[in-house]
Amino acid sequence: MKQYIIYISAIMLGLVSLSSCDPKSPETTTDDFLASESPMTAWVNGLNKEMALAVGTYAELLDVATDNYRNVYSRSNREFDKPNILYTDNDVETLQRYVGKLREMANYALNTVANHDAPSEKQLKDIYIALAYSYILAGENFIALPMTENGEPAEWKEHLNKAIEVLKEADQKVTTADFKPIYHTLLARAYYRLGNKIEAKQNAEMALNYDKTFCATVQFDEMNGVVSNIKDRTFSTNWWEPLPRLDFLDPKYQEASLSQRISFAKAEEDYLIIAECCATDNAQLSDFKTSLLPEMFALIQSRGTISITDSLEMREAKATDGSTVNLNTSEWKVKASDTDNARNGLLLHRKEGTINIPVISGTSVTETELANATGDEFLEMIYLMRQEVFFAEGRRFADLGMRLPLCEVEAVKISQRNPNIDVTKYTKAYIPEYIPTEEYGMDNYVVDNVNKVITIKYNMNHEIIRNKTLDSIVPFE
Repeated sequence: MKQYIIYISAIMLGLVSLSSCDPKSPETTTDDFLASESPMTAWVNGLNKEMALAVGTYAELLDVATDNYRNVYSRSNREFDKPNILYTDNDVETLQRYVGKLREMANYALNTVANHDAPSEKQLKDIYIALAYSYILAGENFIALPMTENGEPAEWKEHLNKAIEVLKEADQKVTTADFKPIYHTLLARAYYRLGNKIEAKQNAEMALNYDKTFCATVQFDEMNGVVSNIKDRTFSTNWWEPLPRLDFLDPKYQEASLSQRISFAKAEEDYLIIAECCATDNAQLSDFKTSLLPEMFALIQSRGTISITDSLEMREAKATDGSTVNLNTSEWKVKASDTDNARNGLLLHRKEGTINIPVISGTSVTETELANATGDEFLEMIYLMRQEVFFAEGRRFADLGMRLPLCEVEAVKISQRNPNIDVTKYTKAYIPEYIPTEEYGMDNYVVDNVNKVITIKYNMNHEIIRNKTLDSIVPFE
């Protein structure tokens, strides 16, 4: 793995002149690299590139496996969309490899490159964030993965606990002020998924104490090959279409470099975690509604919008009367299920003129609606807000309780190294029993062309709350 990572870093950047190797060669030895001028700069740049590609790929592949997006073309994986997630699928291997890349590159920076070129404060922050995030990606999204190169499978909770360990180590070494809100938010995120309400709430509150508006993102650079695939899928090529009730959020990422950034930690998450922690305690819920709820909505509103032209977007669908219609005008109303009320404003008028798309975060939930909600109604709105605020960020997959299997390549390697390990218990994706069983069930909707009403077949946020006692979802229940 080490030689592989060094090769990746050397060819991906070309930012450093390696005096002891042939400048025409894309390869270099370990010793040459470590003896070069500022090897840490090249290495951390490479690590940041892998971090961006990892976040972008998880956003791409995991959102399409949920009710957020449907793949309407065949030029990319449609099996995830059904969802039919097989351990033999190349995309499962790709997602697992990003976990390994981030982990091994970050560890190599700390344990090897640092002995030759001490990292700056910013570099140390980037290294630790990537290392912790590798374990968070594994712990949130996989059944089990090795925690070390050629290691045995470790189940998801071990990865989240390791992320917590790495973050606490980082807090002792990284002193930059902008690290604190990220540190506490990622801790809150790990504790949240582990179901530790006390630690999740405390860390979310501490993150907001440091910065109530922060947003940490990865950046893409298409000119130099750092490409955001989810931008291409949802904007450049329009291969994917959002669930109609999420239309107002799409496309989240556009052509300009600034509008391609993807958030991996932001203050909105802290508010939402605190809200969920307070949901079952009337006194705490009252306090949240009085003090933090207005702040949360003010923050989302402050993120702003971007104006784009999207007149070529068709949004074709088959109506109940047999006609083919385009869902690209604002005349349509949307029902989240056949028992929910029809709502205006969720579908944008794309046919002509410009449309305004929320950047970073957006929601259809109003402050008044959430302030008046209690019990399961409040909790369902929080999950709807999580779906909307984290839209196109790869987070919905974990909220639905889905988990990826160990990939085939890794399973074979483990079996060969240790025949006593039964890898078959890790090679089947976990799809919770409440998820619709028919293909593309989460993406299905009915179009009434006469009354201009679209009815979503399954309100998955309602289904999450209705099944909240399942171990795989709603961590605090």
